[in-house]
Amino acid sequence: MAIDPPFFQKLDRLREMSFKLPWFLLLIVVLLPIAAHMVSVPVFEEVRTAFPVLRVDNDVFAFVKLMALLPLASLALFHAALVVRSQDQLPPTRTRNWLLPAAFAICTLVATLNSEYSSTAWWGFPGHYQGGAAVLAYIALYLSASWWPWRDRQLEACAIAVLAGGLAIAGIGLLQYFDIWQLDEGWIRPWILGDIADDPKINLKFTHQGVISATLYNPNFIGSYGALIVPYSVSLYLAASDRRRRACLFAISCLIFALLVGSNSRGGLYGALVGFVAVGFWHRHDLRASALKAVTLGAMMLVIYSGMGMGLGLSGRTGGQSTSGEHTNMAVTAGIIYLRRGRRSIAFQ
Repeated sequence: MAIDPPFFQKLDRLREMSFKLPWFLLLIVVLLPIAAHMVSVPVFEEVRTAFPVLRVDNDVFAFVKLMALLPLASLALFHAALVVRSQDQLPPTRTRNWLLPAAFAICTLVATLNSEYSSTAWWGFPGHYQGGAAVLAYIALYLSASWWPWRDRQLEACAIAVLAGGLAIAGIGLLQYFDIWQLDEGWIRPWILGDIADDPKINLKFTHQGVISATLYNPNFIGSYGALIVPYSVSLYLAASDRRRRACLFAISCLIFALLVGSNSRGGLYGALVGFVAVGFWHRHDLRASALKAVTLGAMMLVIYSGMGMGLGLSGRTGGQSTSGEHTNMAVTAGIIYLRRGRRSIAFQ
């Protein structure tokens, strides 16, 4: 039976649309931060030898992020390779971008496969899951971002995805901070906790009371995530010329900054401060034109800090590493590292 010609036309349109945006990279940036679902992960024998009590790791935040990251990162790299192939050749400015990541990937594989504790080296320690598989996924994301032929439309879509992911975490975190809604309450409890959702003794209020942990488990991971996103949104705000867009970016910057302050992570705040310095350097040529915008946003951030940060005391933690937060932070970093193609593109003007 002959296939109707319009069918091939639809396939061509679908193929054309799929090549217009880095869809899998966008999915990672938006969905990975909010991924949460309890998975009972058997503990490897070498870990049980050191920790005899630990038999099963009932992980909520880290393992599900890794399981989402691995296929999406692979698809993102394959998609970018298809786009490059459709252009007949790799752009000369990007040919060097695969050499160091490829060498790092080879070293990771050799070290992981030859490790005395190969299972843990490959998947990571329980509760963290930052092994060789995660490292290879980060390399794939870096390569897909560096190979992609970024233009204004793609830059705008990726920036929107970064901010959307930040807003989602900010919404969850602020609801948690003001004790309006927790992750183990309401309709979402069965999805996150699975078969043990009916047990009233099980709850997710096990991190640090009074501070934000959201879907990254540890407030320090919120801090390191906010330290990445807040300076980026501030840079977009300072560069925006359209009034509506500027107002929208002002609100987004304030909300994500509130998320950062609510995490009570001093390391996150220090990291954001360094980011603000970098943003000032980036906009040094038009500081006079951006001065009023910067002062307005800075004043609002001081109000937020006074209302939330002083109440928390900002004591104790000094910035997080690894586990579920780093799955998100490393993925977001790989996704936005090439969004530096000029102030005009980044500002969507």
